[in-house]
Amino acid sequence: MMRVYYFLLTFRCVNATLRPRRAKVVVMNTAGELLLVVNTIGDRNWTLPGGGMKRREEPVLAAARELREELGVAIAPGALKSLGTTQVQGYPASLFCTELSADQIQMLHIEKLEIYRSDWYSQHSLPSPIQPLVREAVARLFESPEIDRINKVTFSSVE
Repeated sequence: MMRVYYFLLTFRCVNATLRPRRAKVVVMNTAGELLLVVNTIGDRNWTLPGGGMKRREEPVLAAARELREELGVAIAPGALKSLGTTQVQGYPASLFCTELSADQIQMLHIEKLEIYRSDWYSQHSLPSPIQPLVREAVARLFESPEIDRINKVTFSSVE
């Protein structure tokens, strides 16, 4: 019995280390378009900006840090609205959304070491190949009665 307990405890510790939590963000412009990225490392599918959380880091702080690192834009944690949690390629992930102003978009500096490609897309014409996470996040964003506005953008339902 002790061996089983030890194995389970070891597995949980190792799995938590090997499968770190993630924070992903739906970034929108004032026209309601989504910023999608293709990471330099990984499957080369379109996805949301974001990445791994540091040990003991709050999800909202990780999301703000990832936007700063990947996009060069400083977002206050209070400007990030939660869309809940999900799984991203087997990793637990917290989802957030935010809107960038025209000034913030002008200041974007995409980190080429992390981001291979980026572009803005309408919710109705998403690119391919795309990670399932994007469609899930968009569905949560546009179907949630609690999240009908971010700053000035009023969301329409997915058609």
